[in-house]
Amino acid sequence: RVAALPNSWRAQLWLARGELERKNLAGALNRYREAIRQANPLPADALMQISGDLGNAGFLKELVEICSPHFDVKQHGLQVGNNLLKALVDLKEAPSARRILEQLYAEQRPDWREHLLFWEREIDKLDKGYGPVRENEKIEISMLTLEGPIWASEGNPFSELLPTKAGDAVMITFLCGSA
Repeated sequence: RVAALPNSWRAQLWLARGELERKNLAGALNRYREAIRQANPLPADALMQISGDLGNAGFLKELVEICSPHFDVKQHGLQVGNNLLKALVDLKEAPSARRILEQLYAEQRPDWREHLLFWEREIDKLDKGYGPVRENEKIEISMLTLEGPIWASEGNPFSELLPTKAGDAVMITFLCGSA
């Protein structure tokens, strides 16, 4: 009866959760859409419940379809962002996950840093070129050799001001790696 009242979006959310428990995805999605339509602007706790319910029930694609268009980082913050990121990473949709992550980083919240770094590592694992080396995968190694500091290289006018190095001078070598 409460759900029949105008602007009773919270009741719609609880009825949608009940539909999910009864394995009626279509009914739940209709209730969630109705709640979103009634709640304007959509409060963080509403989107948190929708994304949490759908995620816990394993409906990740539906979670992304319903929640992504309404996600506003300033209003819904890290809690809803976490749910979206989890779903997108599980669905292996790295570009979409990275867009959400960038929105969250743009807020420059030091208290979110650890969470965002975790998601950044998870997304990086999905992107090509990241992750462990596969068996039988060819690894190429090359070496770049530079004699002396770059600013003292032959042909640089500054090199003419430097003293000539003795033939028995000590040579120091730095080996650096990158991936």
